[in-house]
Amino acid sequence: MKVGILGATGQVGSHVLRAALEKGYEVRLLVRDPAKLGLEVEQSEVVVGSIEDPAVVQSALYGCDAVLNAAGGIKASNQYKVFKEGTQNIIDAMRKHGIKRLVSINGAASIIPGEYVSLKRRMVRLFVLMLVKFMVDAKAAEYKVLSQSMDIDWSMVRAPVLVDEKGSGELLIDERDMAGGKVMLEDLARFMVSQLDDRTWIHKAPFVAS
Repeated sequence: MKVGILGATGQVGSHVLRAALEKGYEVRLLVRDPAKLGLEVEQSEVVVGSIEDPAVVQSALYGCDAVLNAAGGIKASNQYKVFKEGTQNIIDAMRKHGIKRLVSINGAASIIPGEYVSLKRRMVRLFVLMLVKFMVDAKAAEYKVLSQSMDIDWSMVRAPVLVDEKGSGELLIDERDMAGGKVMLEDLARFMVSQLDDRTWIHKAPFVAS
């Protein structure tokens, strides 16, 4: 299987890339700055550019069988627009190339319209909005596009606080509420990669925690 990975130089994306290679997948990466890639670059096809460029996204996903989207927002006021258009570019490229499976990262502070929101999550969301509102905006835009793209087999994994320590090898998963307060990046990445051939969470946004 060849997997297109977006955001492979980021905190989550670098672990997702490593997990995909561990599974023996071929990978093609779309990154802004290839100099930020580690040794994994030697085992990867690299396309330089941004999800904001439709032609670049089309090129990056050509020949791929599935997509892992670990792209995150940057500290700027335009992230809702950037991620709405960027996610649409990803969906359009997947449709053009006949790619069905997409697994994307999101955060526990993201709220899906109409869902139950516990007091704990309301407090988490308030805290996250104070610190990184741009990220919440970016991921809200991404979900809006995904929710209108039911012909794509997408899953949106919602993670709490990210911890860069050795994974436990086990995950708590809950569809309704936060499964815990933190997740090891290694565990999160392996879960995302495992979902490429697992249909349990299609068109859903599960919460995960270590």
